[in-house]
Amino acid sequence: MKVSLDEMATFVEVVDSGSQSIASKKTGVPLSTVSRRIADLERRLRVQLIQRSSHQQNTTDAGSVYYDYCSRMLHEAKAAEIAMQSIQKEPFGVLRVLSLIPIDNPFLSKMLDSFLCEYTEVTIEYFTVTTQLDLSDQRFDCVFMMGEIADSTLIARELGCFKAIYCASPEYINRYGMPSSRSDLSEHYFAKSETPEWIDFQETSFKKSISSRILTNDFFSLRRLALDGVCIAQIPDIQIYQYLEKGTLVEVLPQQSIEVPIYLAFSKKKQFTTKVRAFIDHAVSYTRECAPWVLK
Repeated sequence: MKVSLDEMATFVEVVDSGSQSIASKKTGVPLSTVSRRIADLERRLRVQLIQRSSHQQNTTDAGSVYYDYCSRMLHEAKAAEIAMQSIQKEPFGVLRVLSLIPIDNPFLSKMLDSFLCEYTEVTIEYFTVTTQLDLSDQRFDCVFMMGEIADSTLIARELGCFKAIYCASPEYINRYGMPSSRSDLSEHYFAKSETPEWIDFQETSFKKSISSRILTNDFFSLRRLALDGVCIAQIPDIQIYQYLEKGTLVEVLPQQSIEVPIYLAFSKKKQFTTKVRAFIDHAVSYTRECAPWVLK
């Protein structure tokens, strides 16, 4: 009997996703191809695997049995690849890195470039994700995190601390004046930021008491508003170092800045491969020499 790993993997993804369209979006495989693979699989096995209706889909009894076998097989196949990677002397393959906040600074691009130059067989997929995640279930190798880590399934290496600072443009200061205390901010235009729950510079009772006509969860928009002289904003300094150095932004109320720790973390549930070990060691070493933030 001919066995198609693509069909089996597609079947598992469809069951896990709950629909063929969602499976198509998650895998990047065209919906027509997903549908064809499921149809070919059922035709070859001579059994219906998925019971479809206009509102939902469910596996048949045969489909549930087949799903268990396929998912175990795919798990073992992935474990085999990871095992091969872990015994290689030189890192290779795709390294998937997440960041839970945009790190918009030349430091990051230079660090990634130096890693890629040293390990020529590694490809990096780097994504910024600002929504709440169950990190233990995500398909990632390591993740840049900020704030205190409450997830017990992660092991973390601390890279230092950045600061969340109040800032404004010189044009704004010339027009409205420099506040000398927090209470002065109530007389200024202030943009509030809706920060992710894991970052420890949440809305305090003080910030909630400040009236504001702008609220955003986008740090890039917040930075643009400050640069254009629209308002005072609280922004991570890792996103505005170059603007502070050029003088296009100035720090306001420096005594009110907040330190936030930065970590590079990986899951205890995943095998510690040579590419992950190499990236973490490289990041720690590069940070000690080149990081623009505060080191501990």
